[in-house]
Amino acid sequence: MLRPSARDDTLRQAVFFATHELDDTDVRLVRHYVADLASRHLARLFILVFRKESSQPLTAAELEAWRAREAASGAEIFLWNEGGLRRLFPHLGSALASSKSLAHTPRAFNKYFFFHASLLLWDATFGGSYPSLAFMWRMEADALFAGPLSRMVDLASAVHVDVLLPHIERQQQNPTWPHWRRNEAILAGVPPEKRLMSLVPIGRYSRSFLNGTMAHRWAAGRIGYEEITIPTTCATSQTACSMESMHVTAKIRSAKRCVYRPVWNCSDYLRARQQRTNELWHPVKDRTCIVEWLDPG
Repeated sequence: MLRPSARDDTLRQAVFFATHELDDTDVRLVRHYVADLASRHLARLFILVFRKESSQPLTAAELEAWRAREAASGAEIFLWNEGGLRRLFPHLGSALASSKSLAHTPRAFNKYFFFHASLLLWDATFGGSYPSLAFMWRMEADALFAGPLSRMVDLASAVHVDVLLPHIERQQQNPTWPHWRRNEAILAGVPPEKRLMSLVPIGRYSRSFLNGTMAHRWAAGRIGYEEITIPTTCATSQTACSMESMHVTAKIRSAKRCVYRPVWNCSDYLRARQQRTNELWHPVKDRTCIVEWLDPG
């Protein structure tokens, strides 16, 4: 983050708003997320910003601009890049360079081999300020819940699993999905019933799963497409690991709206948001209409 975080011994859940850019629309959206979560005392929201540029120190002007966004949004910002991950996991760089799975994956999807490791980079840097933290959500900016964000967190609170994802499927249920073929190397030796996938634009993970099972995998330089490796790693873990699709117990509906394509129109999502349908919508690239509805002034 831009400054040391104050210690909080009571925080149990953190929601990370993950983005590449933080424009004025999303600053306003985050401000509403922060206020909503604070009103229910369910979780706290942080912003994860992936910096594609080299790990050069911020200039004074850049730092001031980020601090202004932090103040306007009401959420602490954590800037991260691949260099930080490679310092935390020294084998990550060589693993990415030699990965056949990554080599066979279109460039647009390449970062989904390490995005979730950013949660551990944040935890290694600032997690000591939150000793009671048990669950970490990662929510991409274009993943929207059709209802108050606190409602989503509340619905999931009754589900005590390590991995909670939109819609977990076995390979047999979706055999033509192209990433199975691209990740054959990491699936070698995995029984068919444990070859799993789920879209991951939003998900909740136990801190113990991230710091244990996933940290060991990343530290060993074992990488793969996260939509496969996260649920499959849980299923094949030598230690106890539980998981569930969000619609099963939490009643967060996702199968039809949480997709890679099409890109959803903001007005279509807004109607669902106004009706509080408890659906996950992804991707909603233009979020202007929801911000104008939430914050007409």
